[in-house]
Amino acid sequence: MHSPSSSRTPMSSPKEDIHRRWNDIQSPSGTLLIDPQNPWLLQEILRYGDFAQATSIAFKLGSYCGNCQHHLGMLLDQIRLNKHGYKVTKFIYAHLGSSGSMGNEAGAHRDDSNLIGYVAVSNEIELHRIGRRDIAVAWRGTKTWSEARKVIKTKLVHIDDDDDVMVADGFNSIYTSKTESSMYNKSSASEQVMGEVKRLVKLYKDRHEEVGLTITGHSLGGALALLNAYEAASSLPLLSICVVSFGAPQVGNGPFRDKLKQMEVKTIRVVIKQDMVPMWPGRLINENLYNWAFKLVGQENSLFKHVGKKLTLDADGFNMPEAHHLKTHLSHLNSSDGSASELPCGCSS
Repeated sequence: MHSPSSSRTPMSSPKEDIHRRWNDIQSPSGTLLIDPQNPWLLQEILRYGDFAQATSIAFKLGSYCGNCQHHLGMLLDQIRLNKHGYKVTKFIYAHLGSSGSMGNEAGAHRDDSNLIGYVAVSNEIELHRIGRRDIAVAWRGTKTWSEARKVIKTKLVHIDDDDDVMVADGFNSIYTSKTESSMYNKSSASEQVMGEVKRLVKLYKDRHEEVGLTITGHSLGGALALLNAYEAASSLPLLSICVVSFGAPQVGNGPFRDKLKQMEVKTIRVVIKQDMVPMWPGRLINENLYNWAFKLVGQENSLFKHVGKKLTLDADGFNMPEAHHLKTHLSHLNSSDGSASELPCGCSS
């Protein structure tokens, strides 16, 4: 039995000047390079993977009410991500209700709200390297029992005026819940993140800079990343938006997927084929039977559908919990000797 590699250390920001190829990597007008052998794309995926990993580390550091014990400007320094060229500008909290951690790693926290992500922005060096100011949003995976209880709520609910677009109630609840009695969630995670994204977009647009938004997350965080991208694309239609997710479940139905594509949100989802979570909640049974049954009763809009391009890794020999770990995804992406997985990886829509 293998265990996820812990030898990989966070990388520094890539040194390659990619501003002339940015459209190929993330821009809505480009093709979103999918070949993982392409060193530029691979480095970008790994960097956003480090940002996603940082959300879990920050939550571990929580000492009260799910907060982070480090100041905004010091978080990435403390966990050795300062060389990425980004600065955290806001922490994001989710209202969860009655809680309780799923392990000692979660740290002490209150029942109502917990740190679930953060917003960061690239510095001047990164601005010139990639050719635009990058706003990065990172969301963490499930850490508390209250989150787990919400995640299993798979009833599809509407999220806007489009009657066809629906997403899983559990994910949407974590993203949108708030309460006046909470210290951290008088506003929802949705309101917190969009308020900060809009502030940063205006700040840098007023400086006549080109701005892009990249949203990343692992597991539950990947689901929240898609909800975040949908809201951002709806309210900021001219903004370049890209999602990089790891081990993410299915979030919404076909119209949700189609609307994201129509709004030119670029998505790449990294999946380990031994991981069952990306099959949740729609395909734990035979996929063909699942699709046939819903079509037979005229309920195609109740089918869960994945979004974007899939990059598949092979973690043969890893058990299910290990195959789902984010560090397993990152160590396999970083592998070059083919001992654990061989690159190029499988890619598909």
